[in-house]
Amino acid sequence: MMYTIARPVKNRPITSQMINRRRQAAIRTNVLKLENAYELQLSVPGFSKNEIEIEVKENQLFISGKPSDVQENTAIRKEFVKGEFQKSFQLPNEVDVENITAECNAGILHINMPLLPENKIRKVNIQ
Repeated sequence: MMYTIARPVKNRPITSQMINRRRQAAIRTNVLKLENAYELQLSVPGFSKNEIEIEVKENQLFISGKPSDVQENTAIRKEFVKGEFQKSFQLPNEVDVENITAECNAGILHINMPLLPENKIRKVNIQ
């Protein structure tokens, strides 16, 4: 079922599809460069680790979340919505994709992406 809420500006309706797009955009991300790794931090309040999926395919990192307990209610005002989200990131060649780890604490998803050792990055000389 799609709910419509009257918006005071220009009286355009807000649909649940628009709310879902806002939810996707609302997943805030920090990217940190550590000494031997990159770390992604994603704000995922209300999501449990069982509702989040992380996949790596061809140097692409895909993160998605699907809540298991979304309840439709008759809120008078709703400023946060727990809905599905998807994010993807192109990983640098120097990331060791076989050793990526993740943990979720206090609504923050931490994804640690260690760097390959210098000697595993092969440079090719031009002849």
